[in-house]
Amino acid sequence: MAGSALLDAQDLKFRFERGLAAAGKGDCQVAVSDLTHVVAAEPRLVPAHNAIGVCQARQGRPALAVRSFLQVVKLEPEIWQGWLNLASAQLELGSDEDAFTSLDRAQRLAPGNPKITTLWLDTAGRLATRAADLIEQKRYAKACALLAAVRRPLENSASWHNLLGYAEFKLGRSETASRHLEKALQLEPDNEDFLLDAGEFLAHHRAYDKAEAFFKVAMRRMPHSPRVRFGLAVAHILQNKRPEATSALEELLAENPRFEAVYRALGECYEDAGNWSGLVELGRGLQHVNARNAVGWYLEGVGLGRLAVEQQASSLPAIAALESAVSLDPGTSRYHFTLAKACQEAQQLNRAIAELNAAIQLEPQHERAHYVLGRLYMQVGKAEMGRRELAIHSGIKAKDRKSVYGALLLRPSHGASAEEQKKP
Repeated sequence: MAGSALLDAQDLKFRFERGLAAAGKGDCQVAVSDLTHVVAAEPRLVPAHNAIGVCQARQGRPALAVRSFLQVVKLEPEIWQGWLNLASAQLELGSDEDAFTSLDRAQRLAPGNPKITTLWLDTAGRLATRAADLIEQKRYAKACALLAAVRRPLENSASWHNLLGYAEFKLGRSETASRHLEKALQLEPDNEDFLLDAGEFLAHHRAYDKAEAFFKVAMRRMPHSPRVRFGLAVAHILQNKRPEATSALEELLAENPRFEAVYRALGECYEDAGNWSGLVELGRGLQHVNARNAVGWYLEGVGLGRLAVEQQASSLPAIAALESAVSLDPGTSRYHFTLAKACQEAQQLNRAIAELNAAIQLEPQHERAHYVLGRLYMQVGKAEMGRRELAIHSGIKAKDRKSVYGALLLRPSHGASAEEQKKP
């Protein structure tokens, strides 16, 4: 029995040495075969696990390499090389989050290693960019988790603070959001994107006077910035300074006719003021700039619809414009509701009912849609359905129109490149 054990030990030693030598020469087939046999009998042999991992990585098998390197870092967690090898395999596998965790451990163990630091920053930048994409997808909780994970390498980055602040804002964590949005602006006070995000935050929290003061300061720093001028005009809308806002937006549009967001904001002002002819002209102007922007068709349709009522004319031109808006952006309840109202004026009652139901499906708490739908059901003889809709209407609090204006500040994208994220 003792002789058999001795022979087994000698065989393992022979296989272990031959496997390491083969791995050193790049003969991975022999190395993996020998060393797999060895670790099955002696699972704590770190050099064997490491050599297997290296060979699996060379052979294009990153999942198997990860398995071996996990054994290495489990057995020797204070050796940075194991974490770096593990991270490299995880990156090859496309597991950026796991790779960052491994790189973060390696960087803590070897903070002066330039290779580790470069990979650490690059991977953190990719994760931050992914977080920006998640924000665009309105997956704010996941974005926050990713940004929290990369805090250590990116916490001196203005972009990191802005992304985290915006995600926290959308999750309703106002105090944390305010702190990060302010920090982003402290680091980059002239960044227009950060200014607009902070402006939206202030508008959401009804800090209208503070929003105006905020954009006035920004105007002193960037007097020729169209986006800052736009932000100040929206702040004036929020303060019910409509004539001042209208004048500023008209001037801005004259100088920047391709600034599409201005059409929407100015359209809100014209709609509130009852400037229906101006609304039609504004909508057609936006269609000329970008026929694929549903706002242009909506503005024309609203203006034509109200002119038709005032002049006792046909609503069909308004319906045609609003149909284009719905076709281009079927996910906006406002477009369905306005089309329903135009159909109602044209006595297309079944069509109006269908559009109102579409609006309610998109926005279940649409107070006016429930009311108009209830009245229409009554008109077509569906009294019970009408009473139900009117009861729903009576239980819904009217929506604050200023929330519409606050959303105008939202900038098109929160994307940030990896290079921007890595700025110290």
